[in-house]
Amino acid sequence: MKQFPPVSNRNDSNSANKSGHSITAPLTATFGHRSFYAGFYPALLFLLGLSTLLLFSAAGENNKVEPGYIVFRALSQTYPQQINKLSFRSRLNDWSIQVNGTWFNWAHGRILPDALTQQYEEYLSFGFYHYPEDLPPVPPFDAEGEKEFLAQMKPHRQGLTTQESNAFRQALYQAPDKPAMDEQIQEIPFLEFRIKVHPMVIWPLKRVERHLLDAQQQDPELSRFFRSLRNISTYSWRKIQYFEKLSNHSFGTALDLLPQSWHGKAAYWNWERDRQEDWFNIPYKERWSPPQSVIDAFESEGFIWGGKWLYFDPMHFEYRPELYLLRDFLAKYKPGDETD
Repeated sequence: MKQFPPVSNRNDSNSANKSGHSITAPLTATFGHRSFYAGFYPALLFLLGLSTLLLFSAAGENNKVEPGYIVFRALSQTYPQQINKLSFRSRLNDWSIQVNGTWFNWAHGRILPDALTQQYEEYLSFGFYHYPEDLPPVPPFDAEGEKEFLAQMKPHRQGLTTQESNAFRQALYQAPDKPAMDEQIQEIPFLEFRIKVHPMVIWPLKRVERHLLDAQQQDPELSRFFRSLRNISTYSWRKIQYFEKLSNHSFGTALDLLPQSWHGKAAYWNWERDRQEDWFNIPYKERWSPPQSVIDAFESEGFIWGGKWLYFDPMHFEYRPELYLLRDFLAKYKPGDETD
C-alpha cells in the first residue's frame, strides 16, 4: 500500500455553472485503493444523517468508541497542520477538535463551533459516508423506495430550510470569505491546462498527474481522453444549488473535467431530471465517464469521484482523503472497544 504525506500547505510556487483526552495529530495518513462498504450517497445525508456512524456509539465513556472520536481522529490524522488537538471536553460530554485555533465540537453528527453547538438542530449532519470502491447498483431503489425518494425530491427542488454549517470547512481552509480565499488560491499547470487550486491539493494533484502520464504510455485511450478535454474547472466561490452549503469548488479542492462533447451521454443528474423523472435509474453505460485509469489515479491520492453518487456528477472529483481513513476506523473499531 502506498504511503502519502499528511495534508500540508507545501507548494511549488473558469468554472462550469452546474447550479480532556488529547491526541496530537502529526500521524502519517495512508491512502490507496481499498475495499469500501456500499453506503450512503452524500446528497442523501439530509435524510439519513450519520446513522451508520451512530451504530458505533458507546455508553458515553470518553475512552470508548464514539462517532465523534472516529470522525475527528480521521480528520486530525489527515490534516495535522490544520487540526492540532483532538480532545474530550467534559463540559460538552463529547469530542472536539481545534482547527487553526478555533474549537469545533461533535454535536449529534454536526461539526459546529462553540457559538453554534447548542443550536445543532438548526443544521444538517456533516457529509461523512462510506465511499464505495465499486459502482453502486442501478436502479438504487425498490419500487417502494423509489416512490418515497421521489416524494422527498419535491422539497429538495425548492431548497431546504435546514442547512449544513460552512464554519468547519471555512476554518479548515482558512477561508472566512471569498477575498480571503482569493489570496490563498494558486495557479498551477495540470494536464496542459492552468488550474486554480488550494495549496493543500497541489502536491496530491502533481502525483495524480504523474500517475496519468505514466499510464498514458501504456493506454492509448488516455491520450484520446486528454485531447478531448476543453477545460478543467476548479476554483469558483459558489453555493450548491438548493443549499446554503458552499461547494468544494469554493475552496479550490474540487475539479470538473469538461470534455468538448458528452457524446449524447448523461453527464449530470440535475441536467437529466427534467428529461425523465427517474433520472437515477439511467444505466451507467448511458452516463458519461472518464476512463477508469483517470478515476483510479485520483482515488489513489485521496480524491473521490462524483460518478459514484446517487446524484451523479461524473465530471467531478474532490479532495476528501479523510473518507478513506474513516472507512478504516469503522472497519477496525466495534461498539465498546477501547480507543488507542
